[in-house]
This record gives sequence, structure tokens and C-alpha cells, in this order.
Amino acid sequence: MTRNLLVVCTVVASLATFASAITGSYFAIRAILNIGPGSPRRWIVRVWRLNAVLFADELSVIGRQYRTRYLMAAIATVCAGAIWVTLALALALT
Repeated sequence: MTRNLLVVCTVVASLATFASAITGSYFAIRAILNIGPGSPRRWIVRVWRLNAVLFADELSVIGRQYRTRYLMAAIATVCAGAIWVTLALALALT
């Protein structure tokens, strides 16, 4: 009974991890596509435009909103991954 519950929770945690990672990737791409006018100013963004998500002032207003959503999705991915690993370890020990 306990093992079955752990299996279900582990599967749900893995699905949540993958879903939040996919959502975060979408928001990161949308943020990068909304680089502000006059950008890129930093050399690291000139070299690789994907680095624009690291600097809020490189993005337009819409890009900043997507950047915020991306950061929330990244935090959700890390938390869901930690829960997934904890449940997987508990499942392995039972």
C-alpha cells in the first residue's frame, strides 16, 4: 500500500518536473525574443543573444514579464525535481 502510494507520487512529481521545465523553456524563449530597443548593450549578449534573459535591462517590458515567469518556472522545476528525487530515494529504500 505504501509502495503504491510512493510510486504514484513519484510519477506525479516527475510529470510536474518535466511540465515546469517545458514551461520554463517556453517563457525563456519568449523573453529572449523580446529584446528591448537599443539592445544588446553588453558584450555577452552580443556574443550569444540567449544571455539576454540574464539581464532585465536588455529586455523590453514584455520581455521582463516573460523573464519573471521563466524564473518562477525555473524555481518550480528545481523544487519539483527535489521532491522527485526524495520520493525516488524513499521508493528505493522500501
